[in-house]
Amino acid sequence: MTIIKIESIETQPIVDAINNLIKEPTFFDMYMFPIISWIIAFGTGWLLANMGFNKQLKHQRKKEKLERKHQKKKIKLEMEKEKLFASNNLLLSIIEAFNALTAYKNVYLHAVDTHPINRVFNIPYNDNNHKPIDFMISTLSFLVYKKKDYISGTWVDIIRVSNLIKNYNYFLLLFDERNKLILETHEILLSSEKKKASISKLPDYYLKEVGPLKLTYLIDRTEQLINLVDNLILEIRDFFLNFRTDVKHVIDLKFLKMYDFNLFTYDLSKNEQLDKILKKSTELDYQEASKITGRKPEEMKENYTKGFLPID
Repeated sequence: MTIIKIESIETQPIVDAINNLIKEPTFFDMYMFPIISWIIAFGTGWLLANMGFNKQLKHQRKKEKLERKHQKKKIKLEMEKEKLFASNNLLLSIIEAFNALTAYKNVYLHAVDTHPINRVFNIPYNDNNHKPIDFMISTLSFLVYKKKDYISGTWVDIIRVSNLIKNYNYFLLLFDERNKLILETHEILLSSEKKKASISKLPDYYLKEVGPLKLTYLIDRTEQLINLVDNLILEIRDFFLNFRTDVKHVIDLKFLKMYDFNLFTYDLSKNEQLDKILKKSTELDYQEASKITGRKPEEMKENYTKGFLPID
């Protein structure tokens, strides 16, 4: 604090008054100024601290939001991958089944006529090296439409897929059962008076040597097999053509593609024999079959042409 000094008698009172004002603090100096200074300092510090905290909080919330979003994507990816892997495993199993069915039908493709006995012996014994489809159907639990979105005739239907698998496995059982019957029948023919079985024999010869009961059973198994093979091949063809389109409603294929995961496909055009194999086999002469089996023609036709067996 500066003290004013002026060596003059006349002005000394004025100078002394000024110096007193300088030396003596006012109420504002003593009370208000410190309070206002503290308020300003505290307010500034609080404001800066609050701004920093809000910025940090905003950054933290943004980070947590990104982490939640990433976690959701991770969970979704795992869920979609599980569905994709199950679908691809199913497709591989169906391809194996399709190859077995087309190979089997190709054996008798041009040899089946309308006569029931000729049909029996024109489909020879064939080694069955194929294994049943051992597939955990529970992994396909996502193949269910929401009730409001349900569309009949699609492959988003776990029951349809399950029946396809079960009917293929039943085909293998029929395959083995018929093979056994064919071997037994050939043994009967070889032990007959002619000592030799020949497919050039007239149908009456087989009826006489084998017997109507066993021949009826063999005709029944043969017709079941022919029709089941036809229906399975057509059903699997539909699976190859439509499965990918149908499951896009329950599998996010676009999302998976971003992570280089894709649903397998099967190109039917690679099979040169497919057009011939896809055609239904020559129909049985039910009138002729009725003479041997004693069953009504319409009853047999309904039984053999109804499609899949009722397996649940």
